[in-house]
Amino acid sequence: MQFLVLTEDAYEVDWTDQQDLLKAEARTVWKLQRSGALRSIWFTQAHDAVLLFEADDEDAVQEVMEIMPLVREGLLTYTVLGLQPYTGLERLFKGTDA
Repeated sequence: MQFLVLTEDAYEVDWTDQQDLLKAEARTVWKLQRSGALRSIWFTQAHDAVLLFEADDEDAVQEVMEIMPLVREGLLTYTVLGLQPYTGLERLFKGTDA
């Protein structure tokens, strides 16, 4: 199953003072991408991270997020959203040969 994780700063953070943590975060992200657990990562226009995970359940994603250096140190909060398959096309074409 896929999960979308939305992050945001926990408070007004001076990121210029967090270089070591940012490097640790990048290393953790790289490990997760290499393992296949983290499929993609983006920044929003507000510079918040959005992550796409592949996992068995939401608990597994939360466990991973809790080891992320910026979350662990209390600089980021996050929301996990489980993604379900889109069924709109099935409803549209139900009962037809399309």
